[in-house]
Amino acid sequence: MKIAFKIFVINLLILLVNAFIANCQEIKITQLPILQDATWLVTGISQDPQGYMWFGTKRTGFYRYDGYNLTSYKNQASNPNTLSYDAVESLHADSKGIIWVGTFGRGLDRYDPATGNFTHFRFATNDPTSLGNDTITTILEDSQANLWIGTYGGVGRMDSKTGKFAWYRYDPADLSSLSCNQVRTIYQDKQGTIWVGTGSAFYENYTCDAGGLNRLDINTGKFTRYLHNPKDPHSLIDNRVRAIFEDKYGTFYVGTAGDGLHTMDRKTGKFFRHLYDPKQPEKLSRPPIKKDLGYVYDHITFITEDVTGAIWIGTFAGLSRYDQQTQKIKYYQSFNDTLAGVKDDIGWMAYSSRDGVLWFSTVGRGNLYQVDPFLKKINHYDIQDQVNTIYNEAPGIYWLGTRLDGLIRDDRINGTQQRFPYPTITSIRLNNEGKLWIGTIGGLFLFDPQTQTSTPYKPRVSESRSDEYIISNLFVTKQGNLWIGTTKSLDYLNTKSGSFSHYTHNINDTSSLSENSVTFILEDNHGRLWVGTQPDGGLNLLNHKTGKFKHYLKGRGITGTIYQDSWGTIWVGTHDGLYRFNPDSDTFNPFADPNTGASLNFILSILEDDKKNLWIVTGNELIKINQKRNGIIRFGKKEGIKPNTGYWGNNSGGNGKEIFFGDQSGYYVFNPAHLTVNTRPPQILLTDFSITAQELKPGVTNSRKQEFFQGQDIRLSYNEDIFSFNLAAIHYSNTAENRLIYMLENYDKAWRESGVGQKAYYFNVPPGKYTLKIKAANGNSIWSQKSIPIYISPPWWRTWWAYTIYGLLLIGVLFAFDRFQRLRLLEKERERARAHELTQAKEIERAYHELSATQTQLIQREKMASLGELTAGIAHEIQNPLNFVKNFSEVNMELLSEIDEAIEKGNTSDAKTISGDIRQNLEKITHHGKRAESIVKGMLHHSRSSTNKKEPTDINDLVDECLRLTYHGLRAKDKSFNAKMQSDFDGNVEQINIIPQDIGRVFLNLFTNAFYSVIEKKKSPLTPEREIVNPQSDYVPTVTVSTSLNPALGSRGAWIEIRVRDNGMGIPQQVIDKIFQPFFTTKPTGQGTGLGLSLSYDIIKAHAGELKVETKEGEFAEFIIQLQVV
Repeated sequence: MKIAFKIFVINLLILLVNAFIANCQEIKITQLPILQDATWLVTGISQDPQGYMWFGTKRTGFYRYDGYNLTSYKNQASNPNTLSYDAVESLHADSKGIIWVGTFGRGLDRYDPATGNFTHFRFATNDPTSLGNDTITTILEDSQANLWIGTYGGVGRMDSKTGKFAWYRYDPADLSSLSCNQVRTIYQDKQGTIWVGTGSAFYENYTCDAGGLNRLDINTGKFTRYLHNPKDPHSLIDNRVRAIFEDKYGTFYVGTAGDGLHTMDRKTGKFFRHLYDPKQPEKLSRPPIKKDLGYVYDHITFITEDVTGAIWIGTFAGLSRYDQQTQKIKYYQSFNDTLAGVKDDIGWMAYSSRDGVLWFSTVGRGNLYQVDPFLKKINHYDIQDQVNTIYNEAPGIYWLGTRLDGLIRDDRINGTQQRFPYPTITSIRLNNEGKLWIGTIGGLFLFDPQTQTSTPYKPRVSESRSDEYIISNLFVTKQGNLWIGTTKSLDYLNTKSGSFSHYTHNINDTSSLSENSVTFILEDNHGRLWVGTQPDGGLNLLNHKTGKFKHYLKGRGITGTIYQDSWGTIWVGTHDGLYRFNPDSDTFNPFADPNTGASLNFILSILEDDKKNLWIVTGNELIKINQKRNGIIRFGKKEGIKPNTGYWGNNSGGNGKEIFFGDQSGYYVFNPAHLTVNTRPPQILLTDFSITAQELKPGVTNSRKQEFFQGQDIRLSYNEDIFSFNLAAIHYSNTAENRLIYMLENYDKAWRESGVGQKAYYFNVPPGKYTLKIKAANGNSIWSQKSIPIYISPPWWRTWWAYTIYGLLLIGVLFAFDRFQRLRLLEKERERARAHELTQAKEIERAYHELSATQTQLIQREKMASLGELTAGIAHEIQNPLNFVKNFSEVNMELLSEIDEAIEKGNTSDAKTISGDIRQNLEKITHHGKRAESIVKGMLHHSRSSTNKKEPTDINDLVDECLRLTYHGLRAKDKSFNAKMQSDFDGNVEQINIIPQDIGRVFLNLFTNAFYSVIEKKKSPLTPEREIVNPQSDYVPTVTVSTSLNPALGSRGAWIEIRVRDNGMGIPQQVIDKIFQPFFTTKPTGQGTGLGLSLSYDIIKAHAGELKVETKEGEFAEFIIQLQVV
């Protein structure tokens, strides 16, 4: 058992290794036809800071290339501002964008693309600081931006400020001088050391000894020579040094003529020779030497490293690529590797551009080649038949369901195939017993790989079903049962009982299957069954308990896979896009390209690798969505995927480590981890800019071109509102698939697509601030972006200072108009005011007369009210003396009768006695008559109109009289009225000059109010303190009046003070400030005019006195009158 297990593990490892080898994608070398057959040889390759590629050629000058367009620079004999000679030997674009061109025999040229100007440098016999030789073989810019020139006359270093050269030459007498003047290469290593390779393999008179490798001490100007020593195997194998390079690991390579690939230990100065060994063809070496090259000796022309770390070696016998990870080498030669695309063997030079693309040129037809080290072909296995479905039995072994050839077991490990006849197969699924369910257009079959037998399964034919049973998709449940999608229903097969269940569309049941044609079936991690339909039935979710369906994406055809990723998200592919399920909103939302917002159309298959990346198969390409689902990478024709590859959503599969999908002639298999892409985004260039009809281009003298081509702000005037420009996405891996979109922010509402060489036009752009936003993507949808502010200035009449002037003028006009209007309105207002004042004066006069009349009436009413009370009191006062007069008169009448009787009887004594009684009664009648006379006089005195004349008045008598009159007046009106009166008159009070009628009215008003207050309190069932008052309680309504004489105090003279106090309701604090106001009263409506206290206050003020009040609500109110004693 253990032995069998070990054998199984060994076999499994072998299978995995073989599968890995099968999945290794081949490097693709692409020939660029841009310079083909026109140049004979590309001698110089370089890239400037803007991203342009520059090519020097042996016969036709030099060129600028942006990936789409080629611009030529050649010698024009009549124009000195052109290239000095078309035979270019070397070329270099420096860090400032200056192009240095070394010619064969015509010196060094400096070209400034910004100005279009050429500067020529020539050898001058009498000038040791000029060029040492007019043939420039190599150009180097070191890390300090110094320019080094290799010639047939030594090495020169240029002073960038003066343009002068310092030269290093061979001196036979100085062993520390350059070993040979014929310089082929100059190189600076990572330590900053300058190395010079010399010697030539092109001429017979240059032998093996002529040349050498030289190391420069920049401080001393001395060289250390490294030469061939026949006795030293650790020396150079040949002195003709053409290639020097240091890789990222610090390995220092030196290439010479012959089998001269070396690595050098720079500390010891020893070389290790990597010779070609036919017995070990995969170890590091150059290709086998060619000896039939005529005048030239086979030699290493370049050594370089691509971005993956692979070492490329160019020779006159082909190319070598050394993979430092696997430590294996591959040779590219025209006679044995047509698949790779190399048509020439003689490599001349190589260069890596910033996007990671490796360029190299060959000798003969001027071919230029391009290598994207990241670009690898996806393996396609051609079986000459359409593959509809795939099942992966083991690494390298696939079961293929085809259109014509039935079922095929394709064993890529052993190179064998087995075929089993079936109708067109649409779906293959493995059941729980290791057997294969085969869905075909002719029914369902169960295939046993062990016995290679097949069992058909078919539901019974009913009246509602035909004998036709076309299967589109199968899904095996966890329990081993089978869901079957057909063109007419969704079926369920219970594999234990063999019974079928059917689900079909019912036009009268909205919860039935949306369409009968089923395209794909998925049971997710929660056991939910998702069913895709076509042509426009969308997606269905089955409720297993009710057998009802919920519908999603109605109106869309589910052309592709329904897939659940590692995060649990459901993805659905349709003909118009990719959708993912949002469980929170219970909706499917479209997934768009995160950079452009464009939808991903015609989705066929959805798969996931072991890094949780999604892989989407569409009709024309393969799309990778990263695990964060916020970025995509596209793979297409350049990776070997044929156009219109995809057509069927069931023809894919994967196990995380390997993904496979079919097409019309076979199937693709690849390892996602090995399908690397060039992640370097493209560089965005603006190749020309036209304002109205004036075109600006790099190299054309114009004072404004640098603004645009150096990415500075663009400032245009208002009449330059029509402009256009060309864009270029600089990424040379696959320029045909580069994309460019742009938008003029604040003008465009959406992104615009720019085709290759297509101009972008803008017309009548209004003045304002804009931003030209540009996005570019390489063929794998790696994006970059660039923004250039564009400011279109307004015409002078719309500038800020013009608007300022307009504003000031407007303010001035408005001010003048305002002043005019103000004066006009003011005059009108004055006239209106005058008229209004006249009208108002009349109204006031009329109102005054009415108010005076009303006031007179109210005062008269108040007087009449006082007079009424006075009359009632006087009537009561007169009643008593009149009663005495009446009574004593009646008594006297009786006494007179008695005296008559006494006289008749002669009783004189009795008559005298009776006469005496009559006399006494007459005296009393006289007394009471005088009293009545006095009262009447007083009444007449109070009732007559005031004369406004002050007269001496006894205040005590006036107060007492008014008190009694008020009391008796109230008693006359209300028999139930009763109150206690208390008086305290100061006997020292003298007569004072007052108007007695007016002061009397004041006293009458105050006494009336006091008696009213105590009577109201007596009547009220509740006191202000909210206590119950018993009418039979001890409360005695009392009004107290007192007078007092107050002596002079300071500047104030003596004064009389009269106090009227009651123990009634008191005055509320909130109204105490209002009691002296006219018409204010606390009495019920109709019981007072509100003028009593107001008139009293005015009367006292007219007597230069004061009327004040002191009160406590619920206990008392006391009015105080103070009158000056004159």
